[in-house]
Amino acid sequence: MLLAKRGAVGNNPNLMKSRAARSRRPSILLACLLAGLPAASALGAALTSNLSLPQDGTETVSPTRWLASEFSTDGTSYLIDSITLRLQQNVKGAVQVALFSDAGGRPGELLMTLNPTGGVGAGSTGPVTFRGGGGTRGFDMTFRSKDLGRGFGLRGIDATRLFGGPTRVRVSGDRPEGLGLDANSTYWIVTRAVSGQFASGYTDLETGEGVGYSPTWAHSENAGATWTTERQSPLFLEIMANPADLLVTDQEAIASAVFSGLPMALAQREAIFSAVRNVTRDVNERLFRLRSDDGSERKPGWEAFATASYGYADHDTFLPAAGFETDTWAETAGAEYRVNEHFTVGAAFTYVQSNNALELSVGDADIEGEALAAYVSYQHGRFYADALYSFATFEHDLQRDTLFGHTATAEPNSRTHTFQLNMGYSLPVAGFVTGPYASIDWMIGELESYEEANGTTTLGTARLHVPGQTFDSLISRIGWQISRTFAIDNVKLTPQLRAAWAHEYRDEIEFVDVQLATSPFSTRSDGSVLPVGRFDASAETQAPGSDVFEVGFGLGIEWDERFRIFVDYTAHFFQNHALAHQVSLTGSLKF
Repeated sequence: MLLAKRGAVGNNPNLMKSRAARSRRPSILLACLLAGLPAASALGAALTSNLSLPQDGTETVSPTRWLASEFSTDGTSYLIDSITLRLQQNVKGAVQVALFSDAGGRPGELLMTLNPTGGVGAGSTGPVTFRGGGGTRGFDMTFRSKDLGRGFGLRGIDATRLFGGPTRVRVSGDRPEGLGLDANSTYWIVTRAVSGQFASGYTDLETGEGVGYSPTWAHSENAGATWTTERQSPLFLEIMANPADLLVTDQEAIASAVFSGLPMALAQREAIFSAVRNVTRDVNERLFRLRSDDGSERKPGWEAFATASYGYADHDTFLPAAGFETDTWAETAGAEYRVNEHFTVGAAFTYVQSNNALELSVGDADIEGEALAAYVSYQHGRFYADALYSFATFEHDLQRDTLFGHTATAEPNSRTHTFQLNMGYSLPVAGFVTGPYASIDWMIGELESYEEANGTTTLGTARLHVPGQTFDSLISRIGWQISRTFAIDNVKLTPQLRAAWAHEYRDEIEFVDVQLATSPFSTRSDGSVLPVGRFDASAETQAPGSDVFEVGFGLGIEWDERFRIFVDYTAHFFQNHALAHQVSLTGSLKF
């Protein structure tokens, strides 16, 4: 029930206080979403307060009857630390206060809701504090690429172009909690009962402290649908706040994590795949020999071999992963033993170097490592089968451009396991050997977690902690080959042409996550800066189901049945967002 008050004015605009920018929604709330920070001191300064005045009565607060007090800011932006009212619980329940924008002399849009930090007394009205800062609040938001720059306040970055097309990026973490207030703006603190009934104290004196004090208050009898504004006997209200310039957000670090760190992390898997496929493509040209074998010569014995290969791949920027160009060199040495006319076993050691230049000025990701492979081949008549296992370990040298004139570095390690199964059938036709073949390549691996060094920003650092990644790739291949052997004096020449359609099965789309090693949110007090909270960004890996048409040409040259060399070239066509070429030279000696 409304008690007797003087000077009720309803919603008469002629009797309302004028305010600058009454209807403007606080744009600082967007900044508070990611950059809101707690007060630099424990309680801040009083933006408005009249708690020290004598109490002259109470107003009823219920689920349908709401009360509101007006206040304003001066030329400074603020972050609220706490809100204190004088309340009494008449009927057991729960009470909240909420921050509303101003809509022409009455509460407008809800901005944030707070719960009391303690209980509300039942005997008489007393101070009840609602905390607006000092803690942290988790956030988890998904942005589309077109909204990324605007969402982070980075208007100069075209995220759609950076990520190669429409995509989604998720940001999460813990930001310091607080209520952001724009300069030269008007707001309302609304008291409402979630359940039960409460009483709010008021004073007949209209003097108060602080730059934001106002005696204007309002009440609603229908849960905020309409409001009646009053100018006399204001409700008790105290707001403790700090100027926003005591709050620090490292926007450079956030931008670097999203627009540079995330694309770099997403590119690592494809870079590893590219290196390993160069290693295991055709150790000791065994697949070439199996496919072109007409069964005329299968003598037991040892054979030593050495191979040098080069691979080039160009991956376009696709979804959130940055594109890259790869140059891979591999040197292999090994030996095999033909046990009998059916079985051959072999082993090889490979040294690999792969240089990956990422597009979009993200940086470089170089890979260096070793691989061990063992294989067994079986032939019976015109049928053949082949199985290979390879284990590889790599050291990565990551040089990431933070986008703000500095370079962050890291040196993680990775490991991969590769399994190959090949089968085929040879058909002698008019001097040619031709027939179908099929294969399955399965690769599994892991990239260990790492933390970058360097990466300085204007306010701190853009160093990233990147959790470990696990990945796998399963490729099926169905093709056809044709070859023929020609004799020129003592030299045998065997050219071979092959073509296959390959499909990659990667049924799980996973999120790759990056975390700023030092929170971009911090408070500044007495010349020192204290980081608070955390910031993560993540995006999905590329979609599964990549198809590619493979074309290959090989040439074997054999002298006196002991020494031979083999040259092979393979190209990938019709693959979405990628192009690859591979060439190798192998020499072997029987003894």
